[in-house]
Amino acid sequence: MKKKIALIKIIIIPLTITTILLWSKISNAGSTERYPYNPPIISYDEDNTNSQIYSTYWIGQNFTTGNDYFNLNSFQLKLCKIGVPATTISCALKSVLGNSNPLPLNIQTASYNTASILSCSDGGSNEYKKNYYLFDIADFLLLPNTMYNITCACQSCTSSNYISWRYDNTGTYSGGFFVNSSDSGANWSIVENYDLNFRLYGNIEIPTPTTTTNVYITASSTIPTTTEVTNAEFGNLKYLVLLIILLVVFTIFDFVRRYFGKETR
Repeated sequence: MKKKIALIKIIIIPLTITTILLWSKISNAGSTERYPYNPPIISYDEDNTNSQIYSTYWIGQNFTTGNDYFNLNSFQLKLCKIGVPATTISCALKSVLGNSNPLPLNIQTASYNTASILSCSDGGSNEYKKNYYLFDIADFLLLPNTMYNITCACQSCTSSNYISWRYDNTGTYSGGFFVNSSDSGANWSIVENYDLNFRLYGNIEIPTPTTTTNVYITASSTIPTTTEVTNAEFGNLKYLVLLIILLVVFTIFDFVRRYFGKETR
């Protein structure tokens, strides 16, 4: 009897643990984690000075997507604050007119509580220069090789109590540029050779195109119905692996049952 129990422990317990771990690995293989687990799809990390966002003074950064459809779900900006600004800073994803000025319509919006943003005057430690702040938005599919914009505003801020978005005044980002407006987005100016700091997160998508209306780009555009790359690769595979695991488990249990049966007889 002791030999039987020992055999069960040697075979069954390791097999059970291995099955659980393998299934966990396969189940999570197709998941998509937000930052910091995945690198940004598009980013510009250089910065050397502070901007000002307050009242009617808005600023934004244009960016261009790559050759793939990109499902944007969040972005990070490097921010700091001067004084005691208003409670929230609001940012928006926008389409761009003629690869220059942001359009008035917001595609997606997000806000951030300024209380948790570090001061730009931090006693010389410069910790604020390291901090990115995450803005979550509803998923939105960006078209390939298309320019978009992220604009931020803090209309209740003042010229002495405002939010700063870090930027590079020797910018080398080739996919866009710094834009600003002094009249709440009614008119925009391009600031040559300046680039704001940003990171964009999401998923690269495999499109199945269908024609529909896209109010953000043109009167009639092609908008894809998408399937995530990770799900396409792993969605069916994990069930096949589970079936194989169950067949192996059944075979081993059957072997043990027959072995003990013979020994008993």
